[in-house]
Amino acid sequence: MKKEVKKLENDVESAKRDGRIRNFDLERQNQALKRELTETLDNHRLNTKGLSTAQLDALNVHIENEKEKNRLAWQQRQSKGGMKI
Repeated sequence: MKKEVKKLENDVESAKRDGRIRNFDLERQNQALKRELTETLDNHRLNTKGLSTAQLDALNVHIENEKEKNRLAWQQRQSKGGMKI
């Protein structure tokens, strides 16, 4: 058991040095943002029944703004190198 723990610790340290953990973390953040955006869009779709054309247009603008905000947030996190472990 101690050998396995030591091997895992060594693997983590090696991954930190090689930058693999950072890339994994960025991918994990990207997946979380995609899930959040999908949930937001699904919620908006569920709540759009019976809305006027003007209301739907305003909602579409809001959705596009949210997409852009999430894209910019992801780019900012990526440029900072993600969260350090």
